[in-house]
Order: sequence, then C-alpha cells, then structure tokens
Amino acid sequence: MLNRREIYLGFAKGLDKSTAASVQRHYLPLGKVGGRPAWLNPVNLPIKKQLDCQNCNFAMPFLLQIYCPGTEDHSFHRYLYVFVCSNPDCYKGTPKQTVKVFRCQLPLKNDYTSSQKIDFADVGEVPDPCFNSEKFKKLCAVCGCYAAKYCSKCKEAYYCSVEHQKLDWKRHDCNPKKILPADDEVDPFKLTKENEFLFCEHAIEMDCDYAVLSDTDESDVESSDENDKEMKRAKELLDELRKEKGNVVDALPEMYENDDADYDQFKRVIDRDPKQILRYDRHGKPLSATDHVSLPMQIPNCPICKSPRTFEFQLMPYILSVIENRGSVSPIDFATVCVYTCSKDCRIDNDGYAEEYAFKQDFEFADYSRPTNDREDEDAENP
Repeated sequence: MLNRREIYLGFAKGLDKSTAASVQRHYLPLGKVGGRPAWLNPVNLPIKKQLDCQNCNFAMPFLLQIYCPGTEDHSFHRYLYVFVCSNPDCYKGTPKQTVKVFRCQLPLKNDYTSSQKIDFADVGEVPDPCFNSEKFKKLCAVCGCYAAKYCSKCKEAYYCSVEHQKLDWKRHDCNPKKILPADDEVDPFKLTKENEFLFCEHAIEMDCDYAVLSDTDESDVESSDENDKEMKRAKELLDELRKEKGNVVDALPEMYENDDADYDQFKRVIDRDPKQILRYDRHGKPLSATDHVSLPMQIPNCPICKSPRTFEFQLMPYILSVIENRGSVSPIDFATVCVYTCSKDCRIDNDGYAEEYAFKQDFEFADYSRPTNDREDEDAENP
C-alpha cells in the first residue's frame, strides 16, 4: 500500500456581480486572488514601506490571500497575504524582494470579526457588522492598503501615495461639490472600482490531492484505476488549457526536459491538475521546479520568537495566467514561490501583521526574498 500524504490544491474561481461580495473581509473567505486585500485586522495594518518593493520602492500589488487557521487560541483566525512587484525592471538580472508574505491572526473573540460565521450563501450581501469608521484605518482608493493621505480637493478619497492619487485622478473627476455619504456610512473595505494597478479578482476553491511519500515509481501510481480516471480528466483539462491564450504550462522551458529530474516531476504534477494555482502542505516539503536552482537549505528563524520556520504553501505557474488582465503579458515571472512561516504561530504585537519568508524559484536564478528584518539579524550575527 502506498504511503501518501494529503495536501490541498487551490484553484481560482471567477466572480460576477452576484458573487463579488463573497470575498469581503467579514465573510472570512477561504481565499482570494487579486482585487484589494480582505484585511483580517483592519486597524493594525502594514505601513507603506513594508509593502514596497525593495528594488524600485514602488507599492507591490496584492496577489493572493488564504485562510489557514492556526493551532493556538490566538491564531483561531489566520490569513497569509502575498504581494508581488509588477515592475518589469525588477525581473531583469537577479531580482530581490519581488515577493512579500505577511501573516495575521486573531483569537475567536475579537473586535474585528463576528463570533458567528457569516455565510454568504445563506445571507447574501450584508454590511460588515464589525465595521467602525472611527477605528478602522482608511484605505487607499487604488490598492486597498493603509492610506495616510487624503485628496486635497474632495477630502473624501484616501491614498497610500502620490502615485496612486495621480492614478486615481485619471479615472474619475474629483468634484468636491459632489454629494457624498456621511463618513460613518462609507465602508472603505467595500471598494469595488477596478483600476490598472489591481489584478483581476477571483475567489479560491480548495481540493484534496495526495503526495506519494514512498519510493514507488510514478508509473506504478498512475496504473491504478483511480489514477487512470484522474489522468484522463487531467488530460482533458490540459488540452483545454493549451487552447487558451498565454498557456503557462507549454511556456515552461523545454530546454529543461529530460535533463532535469525536478522539472520533469514538477511538470507531471502540473499535468495532473493544470489549473492549480497553489499547493498547501504545512510542515511538508515544497515541490521543486528545477534541480538547476536548489531550494534553500536553511530558512531564517522567525524574528519574533526565534522559532524555526516551516514550509506552508507554494504558488504554481498557472496563477500567472489568472492575473494577466492588463491587456498584455504580465511581467511577473517565476517557476514557483515557496512560503515558510513561523512553526509556532507566535503571537504578533497588537495582533498585527508579521512578514514571513518567501523563496522565488526561477529556472535561471534564485531569489531569496527574505524579510528585511531577517537580513538585518543575519548581518548582526556576521559583522
């Protein structure tokens, strides 16, 4: 009997007018791609500097978040947020810090989420029962992140930067005489206007898969009736995917076939479920995309509690097709992104946001996208 480990696959699900509200923060969505972040803690948000790319110093668009509850009382609710730079210049040469990941968690009883689950399928679109205009931080009208500035004309729109203010002004007429709802009626977490900065918004659905832990040959696994059916379905999906514009799977470098064992295995896994955008396997092992660029052997410890970090999930190439919504091929490029988080789910000051460790594996070079404080800790240890 095969020794198998259950893992979870994430798939992007399109949204329409009837379901768009289902990924708002008070519904505690399973996950979402693109759009604006659904902040778990709407008060103690990351500041702009934390969300800026370390190369170009511009804001990084929100890519994805997933709901993954912890094991401690203080991590009953837990989200991981991924931001990625979309500046083409940051993907030339050897980029650093083009991906950032943040962890946020809350106990069951808190001031920001309802103690009773709000099911969108049952109640439909309803206001956030915990919304408080005096306590919740103002959000940028463009990116949905913490906004420290407001429009000098209408004094209603808030922005995280001058760049986003200019971007927003191109899209609408800022008329200070326009009648606006009272401040306590405006929910900044319900901003729906799209703009060129954001990625196309999708929900995330999860499904189970199994990783083979024994040394059994792949062909033996695929010989079972169950896997024959799975492979037939995967082939149909792959054929469908290949007809789509900008097929990521076929775009993977053919030069690595046959002489790269990791790549061959990586592609076999993708072929089984071509539209998977993430693989979640906490405390497991990431799937390497190529043996030409090794995954990191040592992961920096958590800077808060000094505990080891553990692998939690990785992004898969198909997500690049999902976010190509700006009229041209996305400049974002990677083979996979592996995310490592604190193994203890340690408590974060003020239940805010702690930056975790992301490793972006490419087919040509590695990107050790470690948080800034991790690099400082290492420098202090090695003067």
